[in-house]
Amino acid sequence: MKRLHLATLLLFVTILAACSTTEKAAVKKVSGVAKELPAEKIHTPVQNEIETVTTTKHFEIENIKDQDLDVSKVSAKAIESYQKEAAEGDRNAQYALGIKYRNGESVAQDYDKAREWFQKSATQGHAAAQTMLGNVYRNGEGVDKDANKAIEWYEKAAAQGDAGAQLNLGWMYRNGEGVDKDATKAVGWYQKAATQGDASAQYTLGMMYRKGMLGVPKDAAKAIEWYEKAAAQGDAGAQFILGGMYRSGEGVTKNAVKGFEWYQKSAEQGYPVAQTLLGHMYRDGEGSAKNAAKAAEWYQRAAAQGDPEAQSALDAMSRN
Repeated sequence: MKRLHLATLLLFVTILAACSTTEKAAVKKVSGVAKELPAEKIHTPVQNEIETVTTTKHFEIENIKDQDLDVSKVSAKAIESYQKEAAEGDRNAQYALGIKYRNGESVAQDYDKAREWFQKSATQGHAAAQTMLGNVYRNGEGVDKDANKAIEWYEKAAAQGDAGAQLNLGWMYRNGEGVDKDATKAVGWYQKAATQGDASAQYTLGMMYRKGMLGVPKDAAKAIEWYEKAAAQGDAGAQFILGGMYRSGEGVTKNAVKGFEWYQKSAEQGYPVAQTLLGHMYRDGEGSAKNAAKAAEWYQRAAAQGDPEAQSALDAMSRN
């Protein structure tokens, strides 16, 4: 058991190291999830968690969302139409073409053309294009990485109220990326994005209030408030944390039934740690009636994603 715990801890140290440079957890991806995993996934009343928050921005390269125009499913003829409108100076069409060339949708992927169209649209004040252009420079897509230019474009978009740009600025001020580290500015940008409904920013604020980070005072009740806002939008990481907080009575009246419900929401989205803990609760009759078959079902789902504790629980069940 000690060896298993040591191996688990070493794994999470590796995950944290990766997250510090990529802002992505080195664990199995779950779309739309802000991740916060425990240091040791053991069945205790209070989980000791390590933060590995992913930024699920709505402009992220792997899961981009088109804003002003529905360009996710357009024909070749529609692309030609956009090209005509873009050439005539329509900033929405220019932005749409940038999206298409960036993602290689209905056209061959071409970062240079994507940047050109984003630039034309952004210069005309299109906030989403400004954010995308910031992403281009921040990620080095067809250009050398340039955090200063990324900041410049994010600030233009953020000034127009773009939540994605505001979230990105929060990250950059938090990590000192292209700017001096500034906790106050980071928190301010997170708050702006969260107030506009950005789930990642809401999750991040919940984490800050829960742990007292970046000068934010510890306040479990406020943490619950922000986690619930993110969870209501389907953030599986926030749902998982709420499960633990209700289960242990952290910032709220202890309520195993609500803890079970939040774990289930998270588990149903494929979050492996929530699946394991849901299995524990079915196994022990905590927050629900005992149900060994359902416990095994959730352990199997988590084990299929490589969760060692779930596999251990299955092995224990097979021996009994």
